Amino acid sequence: MPPQLRESGYGMGSTSYEVVTKITLPYVRRSAVGAVMLGLGRALGETMAVTFIIGNSHDVPTSLFASGSTIASTIANEFNEATSPMHSAALIALGSSSS
Repeated sequence: MPPQLRESGYGMGSTSYEVVTKITLPYVRRSAVGAVMLGLGRALGETMAVTFIIGNSHDVPTSLFASGSTIASTIANEFNEATSPMHSAALIALGSSSS
């Protein structure tokens, strides 16, 4: 965004909050939505690629080359079938603990 737009908001007496909400966000809205969509698509694509390569097995691997599962692939594969609140909460807890 051009700095003149932001500076004009400050020059008119706007607070930082007003400049961000009324000038900056409307100006970058389309770009921000596009960036979020690209980021989510990339994350999901990498998760599925790792899921296919690693084997998607929920057993404890007995060797280095045995099939396994990652936290991201477990969430991606099971979230659609999570019907009970406990199952959904467990998957959400998995996601929040991995970051």
